[in-house]
Amino acid sequence: MGLIDAFNTLFSRPADPFACPEVRYYPVTPAPEALSGIAQPFTLWLLPAPVSASEAHDQANQAVGAEIARLMREEQRPPKDMAVLVRTNRQAGDIRDHLSSLGIPCVLFSDRSVFAATRPSSSKCS
Repeated sequence: MGLIDAFNTLFSRPADPFACPEVRYYPVTPAPEALSGIAQPFTLWLLPAPVSASEAHDQANQAVGAEIARLMREEQRPPKDMAVLVRTNRQAGDIRDHLSSLGIPCVLFSDRSVFAATRPSSSKCS
């Protein structure tokens, strides 16, 4: 299963996958040559429950930072090939700060609000 198939499976099942009626998911078909040579293009992590929102936020930042560091170290993936998409500008700033604290180069792309923006907030390693 490729990344596009994984997204289609994950986001097509619930009626409101993003808990926001303004944001819809439309299934797509991957290009035949897409993702050739990538063994595991998609990983879904579940946090242990129950945790507070603050604990979940910290655990997510730590898990993302550890995985990006692992990909850079073990698979020689350059930071510029990775991006972290988040819901809010605050989350984008927090993940940028966490990645920077790990020595991972990171830049922040954002607009005022995810729902007012033309693109979602994201942190992209550079």
